[in-house]
Amino acid sequence: MVFFSFWIGSVLLYYSYTARLTSQLAVVYTAQPFATLTGALTKAGYSVSTRKGTSYVTEMMTARDEGMRLAYHQLTRDPTLLVDTVREGVTLLHSTKRKVLFLLDVNSVNYELQGNCSYMWVGPEYFKEYVHLGYQKDLPFARALSRNIIQAAHFGIVQKLQKKWWGREKQCRGSSATFPQLSLSKTVTAFAVLISGAILALLLLAVEILFASCRTR
Repeated sequence: MVFFSFWIGSVLLYYSYTARLTSQLAVVYTAQPFATLTGALTKAGYSVSTRKGTSYVTEMMTARDEGMRLAYHQLTRDPTLLVDTVREGVTLLHSTKRKVLFLLDVNSVNYELQGNCSYMWVGPEYFKEYVHLGYQKDLPFARALSRNIIQAAHFGIVQKLQKKWWGREKQCRGSSATFPQLSLSKTVTAFAVLISGAILALLLLAVEILFASCRTR
């Protein structure tokens, strides 16, 4: 009973360790520098940049959120944070003099990044996504345009146009390795468990031999 209990306990301990090791190496955890816009501007020391002439600046000015108001006041104090293009905003993220976050819609920035995973989206969504197509008032072709747009989305024409202009979906090129490399430092615990078990087993064997010799005497 002692042997089988020790054997089953050792097997369960070893399998639990290997399962935990696999889960830790298979998932890459990245610590986010901040969780909210307010925390980014106050505690993390970031500056907010966005594209000038967009509705985002207007919504910041009239927003009730504290972080949005802080971002608007920061933009008014430093006009260099207002950029003309998305590319300029992405380039501003490389600034070594200050920490900058770029606030804009996902599609525009992702088109500029083209699969570069050295950037990370952080925090909640502050602007509701909206896409509208404006028509001239009382346009006679409005129904025909709406019908054709719906058919284009239904029959996959929109997806084909997206592939034509965006290109094929590219894999991340931000890091050379997706998963952490397996080294001796990450697996030394398994050997320590085995060696400790062997030492305990030898000590138990020595105690049994000593106990048996004492009984024979």
